[in-house]
Amino acid sequence: MRTLFEDTNDKAEQDDAGSATMMPLYTWALALVMLGIAVSTYFWVQRHRQQHPVVAAVVVSVNDPTQVNQAINRFNGFVVTGKWAEAEAMLSNEAKARLVTEKKPLHDSLLVARLTAKKDDKIIAAVLTPSISRTETTFRVDCAYLFEDKEQMVIPITVIQEGDQLVINSW
Repeated sequence: MRTLFEDTNDKAEQDDAGSATMMPLYTWALALVMLGIAVSTYFWVQRHRQQHPVVAAVVVSVNDPTQVNQAINRFNGFVVTGKWAEAEAMLSNEAKARLVTEKKPLHDSLLVARLTAKKDDKIIAAVLTPSISRTETTFRVDCAYLFEDKEQMVIPITVIQEGDQLVINSW
């Protein structure tokens, strides 16, 4: 004769056996649902990233002091590091014509007063001074060039807008 406890134990074992066979099926189903969510999220993000328009470039303006300072600082960086070809690339057409008529490279034209006294002088720093003047089409800033012998020379740099970029027009 079987007792009540044996019947309960048999029933519990049968229930456990049934749920144990169903557990991997639930796990696989959950894994497939999660994989589907991940893939669909990836493609949704890719589609929306392509749909947003590219932000337009900032309009170049000679009336924006930040843009002018960036242009002058980039020019002065080339001058300080001795990259005269890159500095000449930042010149306006009028300034390039000035170099042709002077028959001098930018280095000699920019530092003409200094080169008469010392030929192989090296610039160690270029600093913008607070002296600023502007018109509708030009922006002028005085730049102090510091040399190895601790002397300095102040040169006014004028920036104009030529096409879609700011260029150095005169010094």
